[in-house]
Amino acid sequence: EVPVPSVRPSLRRRPEPEDDAAKAAAVAGSDPEFEIEMYSEYSGFESDNDSGCDCASADFDSDSISISNDDTFGTMGGKNGPVVAPRPASDSARRHGLHDGVFYFEPPSCPEPDASNLHPAEQLALRMLAEGAASYQALDQLLTLLPHDAKKRRASVDGRWGAGSKIFSTGAYYWCGASSVRRNLNLFPHASRLLAGIVGVIDPDHKFSTLSMIRNVLLPIHRDDGNLAGSHNLVIRCSVWDHGEIWIEQTGGSQMRRVRGNDVPGELHELTRPVRFNPHLLHGTHEWEGTRTIITAFHVRGTDSLACTDRMKLSDLQFRIQ
Repeated sequence: EVPVPSVRPSLRRRPEPEDDAAKAAAVAGSDPEFEIEMYSEYSGFESDNDSGCDCASADFDSDSISISNDDTFGTMGGKNGPVVAPRPASDSARRHGLHDGVFYFEPPSCPEPDASNLHPAEQLALRMLAEGAASYQALDQLLTLLPHDAKKRRASVDGRWGAGSKIFSTGAYYWCGASSVRRNLNLFPHASRLLAGIVGVIDPDHKFSTLSMIRNVLLPIHRDDGNLAGSHNLVIRCSVWDHGEIWIEQTGGSQMRRVRGNDVPGELHELTRPVRFNPHLLHGTHEWEGTRTIITAFHVRGTDSLACTDRMKLSDLQFRIQ
């Protein structure tokens, strides 16, 4: 396991098609002319045997705002703007968190298993876990080795896919009354543990059931109506690119987007630091240059009906179910 330190860093039941639309672009890309799609791209589709939930969640508490005690995050909740607070000392950041393109965390205390018969992605994840460090470059290699969850269908829903686009999702899913864990959690436990551990060092208090690693996928403006009421999305940068900010709906905002014939105000939030926001607000990504890779951690609804064994498995792999 990857122990999560107490130190804050500075910074429909229906088969899921193999193309996981975890569509997960936590930062689902946006084009000003795209129309909103009322679904949760994070809930997604996954395989012929697993399910995800894209049904809309009718209820949510727009006033439920989780405020961090450091300014690693731009936190969006309800219709308010980002909330920031003092930054911890840089030596804390070097101990746990992100520094110079490397995520640092405590290596697992349990003995390292024999990796000789493991999938190459699992072997690489194990090496990073043992070293207690995961660089942008190594994470890019990991994503390349992991299976691709999604295949493009309609641009208006699945967005525009750039060179080398990739989505890998793991954790829990919920589909119209049924909840379980994704196939990828069982097939790639070490990679799942690694990514969840990174989320844990970036925000030890963030609650999430599911995460996705996404490269060069830009989706239309949307709301994540399948996410748990009162939960937040956390988006973490895992590569270097230009622009590619997250546009988030905000009353009185200076950045307008055209949604179903209406001008919607919002603001652009840079990912030079992780961004946490209310998933029920309209959001999407701005165009970027370069390779844009992110980890997005979010909480699907319906996890209260997870089997005890599934909850234990998620907990063992550092997911933080609410």
